Amino acid sequence: MFQSYALFPFAKIEKNMRVIIYGSGRAGLNFFSQAKDYCEIVGMVDKDSSKHNDFCFGLHKLLDFASYDKVVISPISYPIRNRIKQDLLSFGVPEERIIVPDEDNLKFWKLNGISQLGNETIVMKENNPVKIQARNLISPNRLDIGIKYLLLRDISHGIENPEVVSLYARHILAWTGGKENISASGNVIKDGIHEYLSLAKEIMDSIKTNGFFQNNPVPINEENLPLNGTHRIAACIEADTPLWVKRYPGLKLSKIKDWSWYCENGFTTDDKLRILRAFVDLYQGQCSICVLWGPSFHLWEFMQSQLGKQGTIVGFVDLDFETNYLAFEQLVNDIYFYRFGYTDAHITAKIDLLKLAPLKIRVLVLADGKNGGITLYGKLRELKNRIRDATSADFGETALQIHCTDNDEELMHLKRVILSPNNLKYLSYRFKPQYTKRFIELLNKYKVLLREHGVSTENVCIVNSAVMEVLGIREVKDIDFISRLSDVSRLSDVSRASDIVEFRDDLVDAIFEGVDSESIVENDNYYFIFYGLKFCNLEFVRAKKVEHNREKDRCDIRLIDLFTELHYVFNGKAAVQQGIYEEMKRRRLN
Repeated sequence: MFQSYALFPFAKIEKNMRVIIYGSGRAGLNFFSQAKDYCEIVGMVDKDSSKHNDFCFGLHKLLDFASYDKVVISPISYPIRNRIKQDLLSFGVPEERIIVPDEDNLKFWKLNGISQLGNETIVMKENNPVKIQARNLISPNRLDIGIKYLLLRDISHGIENPEVVSLYARHILAWTGGKENISASGNVIKDGIHEYLSLAKEIMDSIKTNGFFQNNPVPINEENLPLNGTHRIAACIEADTPLWVKRYPGLKLSKIKDWSWYCENGFTTDDKLRILRAFVDLYQGQCSICVLWGPSFHLWEFMQSQLGKQGTIVGFVDLDFETNYLAFEQLVNDIYFYRFGYTDAHITAKIDLLKLAPLKIRVLVLADGKNGGITLYGKLRELKNRIRDATSADFGETALQIHCTDNDEELMHLKRVILSPNNLKYLSYRFKPQYTKRFIELLNKYKVLLREHGVSTENVCIVNSAVMEVLGIREVKDIDFISRLSDVSRLSDVSRASDIVEFRDDLVDAIFEGVDSESIVENDNYYFIFYGLKFCNLEFVRAKKVEHNREKDRCDIRLIDLFTELHYVFNGKAAVQQGIYEEMKRRRLN
């Protein structure tokens, strides 16, 4: 919450000066918090000997003139500041070394470590708290909310995903050093990542149990950027609970967590994919995913700059498939499956042309917010055609430069295909040369069944042996699937006696290797995409077969272990993948 603390007198202190702060109370600690990254804080001095330690000294420190350049008097009261100045002069401190903040310095405000720097006066308007939906605060300048949402989503489901915990922990370490040690009261707030994680869990539990407390609104500025409280925002998103905000015009973030910050701090490709995926999942405006193809590699920067004129570029990731052309083929098939269907002649021809160029793509996420009028989708359709016209001299086939999603349904499809490290991992596992006609017919019947029952493919996931056929382990005769809890009633009349498509309502409340079925359907870390459909991770299939332990399950376990072993040895070597397929086929026959 806001407190009427004074602003550190930046105008009177040169950057990197050695400074002693007089007074180790709340005002002194507040000055330290504001100025620690601006100048060298030598220490504090205080008349109260009970406060003295390795950082807080007695007045004698002020006579060590070689150790500091200026002493800044911190107490809030202006009359007290002047009285202290007279005391220091009497003690022998030269007047040119004493800095007394101006009286109107009290017009500045401070918020839990976020300062408004400079000498402008902030006119604070009284605004009453307002209730809003938490997702309305998602912005390209606060991508950290998405990271916290991923963590709290897992916490809410009792899951600990190592990749998400690692992303969260490294994000905290890069931002705060893993420690928040100065508060307005002078107390240690968080010391170590474990305390951040513990507090995040407490916040999630509180929001789920009690909702959001109106008397502690999240502070935001006129740009709708949260000034703190991002864990509470993320918790409200996960709990689908409104929150209260209070607007403070004039306050700004000294640093923002936009895409450049994550690039500057060395976050990995998988990290970036997860951050972009969370943004697309949560953003309330219009988004688009754009793919720049290998043949236009030399024009990527040009095309990206033109895209940036139509919307805000949230971020981008470069993906390299040079060591695995089969995964590249699968990816292109999956991207265009939405429009043409699986292994359509148009897609096959496009793949053959794309493979003549570097097997690289650049994936960009754009958000609306520029050049009002027509929608972002409409602007991108026009721009895509203009880019193709302008660069037609560079290409014999103009469709080899750029692909942009131009409707919500395609956005959701491409998000699942590209913005998922887990799906990209499973792309490298899929090496079966050709899928049987029967298997494709099974998948089509599955889609028809869902459509007849009014259930979206987004809300269901295929489990059990059908996963093995996608990966080329063995062929199957039927399909088992699970759904979100909210769709169970719609599927209640699907007969389990069917030998073709079976709704496994007995697994809806099941736990797969510590993961509940709802998370498998919803969480992209636990499913991959084939034929536009969700398939659960292979480890979940194996776990259930171990649990059932029938003879056919034991045979499948041996095949899965063989597949895993061979992929561990030969992963990424496309020339060997056909050999793996043939070897598994030979062993099944023996």
